[in-house]
Amino acid sequence: MKFIISLALLFFVYGSFIPTLTTAQALHPSDDPHKYKSNFDGIGPSVYILPPPKTEEELVTEQYAIKKQNQHQIDSLLTNLNFKKELKKIHTSPSFLKDSLRSANEEAQLIALLDHYKNEINESYYADWQNNLAIFYLLAGETNKASVLLLESLKTKERLGSIEDQLLVLNNLALLEIKAGNNIQALSLYDQLLEQAKKTRNINNQAKVYVAIAKLEARSGNFSTAHNLIIKNCMPLLQKSKNYSGIVIALNDLASFKEMQEKDTEAKWIYLQAVDVARTHNDEKGLAISFYNLAQLKNRIGDENLSIADFKASKDLAIKNEMEDLLVEIHDGLGDAYLKLNEYKAAALALNEYQSLKTNLLNQYLDSVTGNSEK
Repeated sequence: MKFIISLALLFFVYGSFIPTLTTAQALHPSDDPHKYKSNFDGIGPSVYILPPPKTEEELVTEQYAIKKQNQHQIDSLLTNLNFKKELKKIHTSPSFLKDSLRSANEEAQLIALLDHYKNEINESYYADWQNNLAIFYLLAGETNKASVLLLESLKTKERLGSIEDQLLVLNNLALLEIKAGNNIQALSLYDQLLEQAKKTRNINNQAKVYVAIAKLEARSGNFSTAHNLIIKNCMPLLQKSKNYSGIVIALNDLASFKEMQEKDTEAKWIYLQAVDVARTHNDEKGLAISFYNLAQLKNRIGDENLSIADFKASKDLAIKNEMEDLLVEIHDGLGDAYLKLNEYKAAALALNEYQSLKTNLLNQYLDSVTGNSEK
């Protein structure tokens, strides 16, 4: 019995002692062997304190900084795509091709077509495919090969008196010179283009040449000349032919000249004119471009809130009309606007869409210039 009483007494004393230890540990947390001791000077690596995880805002801002560093990639891509659109193929000749070559790459096919019409002694068709092969080389960066082919094609077309074909080849030669930075030679070629367009009395072609010359003059800083070429030479021709899509393009170019001069108020007013003309005449592609340019201007001068609506309007029209290159630019600008407004979730969504569209567009372009695109 005494043994049982002694055992019970022992449990009571032990139980009353445990809270005392716990309280002592709470009062002196540095005594806990599992706690970090800043004054510990023993053997082992120094303690590395992990920084707190980045916030969503910090992550998005970081991603936009990376995008900005790689901006040259998309700028170069869009420049090349615009260059490709301006180059003119000649589609007048039939595309004879042996079955054995239909699976070959684009360069092999073009060379085969060239050889075929050379053997057939068909000078006109041979000159057509010289022009088309030159375009392939231009897009691949082989300027010297392209130049030789274009000059030979032009010589043949001049001898045969094919004025419309001469216009296409001259256009490509002028673009080649612009790409090479030879603006004086390009202007000389545009003068020839203008003369030929006047011979054929094609006022739309004349207007296009005036726009091209105006762009060159603006790049050279001759803004007054560029302005007059659009207003006095180009616009009357486009109005006479009721070429409203051409008017929208010319207005956008004129507004861009004003932006180069930092005359933002004038530029904004001209872009709004372009929007009105495009909307009045149901030019959806022109309207998409005009809204985008207007939004970019607003975004640049600090009117981000006002730019969002224009970006969205441009986006809807670009999707409807399958304007993939413009969609990349829209999401690029839209994301920047959201970021300036600290709307991080919207900025993140715009950035994801931009990256996806950019990758797809780059792959399509590389396929087209290397001849790997689907026939």
